[in-house]
Amino acid sequence: MTRETLRLKSKRRGRLVITRKHMQSVDIGSTRVTLIQDKDGIKLAIEAPKHVHILRTELKKHDKPASPY
Repeated sequence: MTRETLRLKSKRRGRLVITRKHMQSVDIGSTRVTLIQDKDGIKLAIEAPKHVHILRTELKKHDKPASPY
């Protein structure tokens, strides 16, 4: 399999939709996200440096502006 690098061509914030199967990953900068499927559904395993803040969207406080990253 060849390694693919996908980039958004616009400088604006965009959305990239890709398909992954069980135990397949995608690298976003220095962060790796792996899809894990089990009897309870689909889970994301996230490997990132300690300085990277990871927060589920529903837990974000709506009074603070969203980070572009």
